[in-house]
Amino acid sequence: MDSNRVVNVYIARDGAEIGDYQQDALEGLAREGQLQPTDYYWHEGMEKWLELGDLLGTEAWDPPEPRPAGEPLAASEPLGEPKGFRTLEALIPRGPVARPRLIPIAAICAGLVVLATIAIYFIKSADSERANAPLLLGPSQPASRVVADPDSVRETAASDLRQRIERLPGKPVPPLHAFYYDVSVNMRKTYSAGVPWTAIIRGGENVIDPETEKTTLRTDFILTVDYREGEWTFQHYRASASDMLKSVTTEIEEDEKTPAPPSIVGMLGLKMKPR
Repeated sequence: MDSNRVVNVYIARDGAEIGDYQQDALEGLAREGQLQPTDYYWHEGMEKWLELGDLLGTEAWDPPEPRPAGEPLAASEPLGEPKGFRTLEALIPRGPVARPRLIPIAAICAGLVVLATIAIYFIKSADSERANAPLLLGPSQPASRVVADPDSVRETAASDLRQRIERLPGKPVPPLHAFYYDVSVNMRKTYSAGVPWTAIIRGGENVIDPETEKTTLRTDFILTVDYREGEWTFQHYRASASDMLKSVTTEIEEDEKTPAPPSIVGMLGLKMKPR
């Protein structure tokens, strides 16, 4: 991450996002016990969520060294919370943290052996059931319970979106006489039911006059799309459109409820949510 700019980091716990915070505030939250090393974090530019402990290091959760009695605060040490500081007190109850009990190594090893034996038994039983099961889904095996491999879903979704973007015209073509440039995609995992992946598409769109070959409309857009039921679906559109003839710039914001979606939605062949 670029240390010269403020970075918002999203935090998730137990499969749900609990907030976003400035990067330089994470260590303080961790030391207070409001964030855990097993929490997951994500920021723009990352392809997947990672554990917060890998980012901050386990020392971030070490208690601060006690201050000698009578020693004043250092002049550079803040006396209160920094501006813009956000906490999770509304979401995470504060209280004493129970110290985990120490378990003898021999007991841990014995427990691991038992767990491994049980796991092997269930894996073999499941393989046997799959081998004898019919290929077609029947009443006893509803389709809603069939879960696809997450990595496979991601590759399928990314490949599909890449092909759609590659089909965008790079030079003016009728009837719109529009072309696209500097298109980039940031795809990330979500925790919403039925939407395993979402993507932010940024780029520029130019419309020209076919007779003069001069740009009449220049648009910088941000398009949000969701991967739902195996298809990329239009979610939200925000753009700044500049009329080059009138020297007027218009801010545009549309979503899936807009009666007439922007042209980029049709160019990418995105699915529209049912009204």
